Amino acid sequence: MRISEALRHREKLKFKRDLRKNLTRAEHVLWQELRNRKLLGTKWKRQDTIGQFIADFLCKEHKLIVEVDGGVHETQQEYDQLRTDIINVYGYRVIRFKNEEVLEELSNVLQKISEEIIHIPKICITEVTPSPADGEGDGG
Repeated sequence: MRISEALRHREKLKFKRDLRKNLTRAEHVLWQELRNRKLLGTKWKRQDTIGQFIADFLCKEHKLIVEVDGGVHETQQEYDQLRTDIINVYGYRVIRFKNEEVLEELSNVLQKISEEIIHIPKICITEVTPSPADGEGDGG
């Protein structure tokens, strides 16, 4: 890794750490419901990287991202759609909620996230070990 890449990486880590420390009220409320596998036993990360973007909440096992949008997102809908399209290329689905939805209709938000989880199969990564019977592996 070159020095400039290492500095960018370090800056991105600091930025993510700052975002985690300074969650909006709506993000904090939702995080309390997602953390520690509270929602359907799924593991969530907050303010985690996907490509060049930082997702509010990311569930790798179901390739699902939840974004909690404040008022600024009303003026950047084209950017948000482009961002979603790029994230989709990574195989992730994105669902968005407004701050007000999270704060005023939390049970509905959790229901919608649960429905997405149920409809997205869990991604299992297993290591494939060649079988000696197939002529591969240790024949000895």
